[in-house]
Amino acid sequence: MNEEKFLSEIKNLEALRGLAKFFCEDAMAKFKRKPIQYHIASSVEKFRHQKFASHFHVENELVLQCCGTSLWKLKESTIEVSAGHIVLLPRGVPHKEYQKKSDGRSCNINLYVMSHAIGYHCNVVPRKQNIPSGPRDMRGVIKTKYSQLMVDLLDEIVCQPLDQQYEEILISRMFETVIGLIRKSFTNSEAAYEYSHVTSMCIQEVLSHISSAELNVAWLSNRVNRSSDYISNTFKKDTGTKLTDYINTQRVSLGKKLLDTTNLDIGEVARSCGYLDPNYFGRVFKKFTTLTPREYRRGALLSDPK
Repeated sequence: MNEEKFLSEIKNLEALRGLAKFFCEDAMAKFKRKPIQYHIASSVEKFRHQKFASHFHVENELVLQCCGTSLWKLKESTIEVSAGHIVLLPRGVPHKEYQKKSDGRSCNINLYVMSHAIGYHCNVVPRKQNIPSGPRDMRGVIKTKYSQLMVDLLDEIVCQPLDQQYEEILISRMFETVIGLIRKSFTNSEAAYEYSHVTSMCIQEVLSHISSAELNVAWLSNRVNRSSDYISNTFKKDTGTKLTDYINTQRVSLGKKLLDTTNLDIGEVARSCGYLDPNYFGRVFKKFTTLTPREYRRGALLSDPK
């Protein structure tokens, strides 16, 4: 991959999408000769903040390593990702990215795969002149008809055991399909719709700070450097959903995952979802699910075949 050419030209989202498309096409060409090189992060403690890690995500994150080497610190291990490899960070896995000191530069594209869209940003370390490399500098969100299929495939990959050759071949094929769908999403204008810059910023800020009690429209307004009314109206126009409802929906989604997969009490679940008041969390949760958190957990336990 001629990453130098692309790195010198990454000055806007269109160029970034071009880099993502090029990576996918290059990877698909290599698939014909050998299976894709992939890494799947794991952790025994999901959806829990750790001292070593800056964050986790409610959705699956897929990283395309374009050049250099990146290191991904997990609770139990560190994953080293070389150029041309991909890494899957499943929902709730706390992680922090580092650059390998022996490498001159690391460039990767981070993709947040949601049921309705794909969020993406480029990370170049260290910064190169004229390249807006930080997560807050240049990022977008594409609404694509392939996103739900990608979510299903990535969820299936996470569920597969890794100790048998058959599963490894199957996982490689599923990754190949996901990469192909990403290429289509970044190539076919009929298959994808790019949200406005403001809406893209809001979506990714919400995903990255869903557990913060500070997250609200006013906080987003400051992060995006636009008025609260402007970002609210733009978000509603782009998505058809109120920004406040989107924030609460994402928090309730995280709450459901915590109630399903952890033994945290309701107060701890509420705080993990960004609600300091457990009673308010309960009211919001019931508004969007028709159940209280306790009723939801009780139902999940009753439906568990174990």
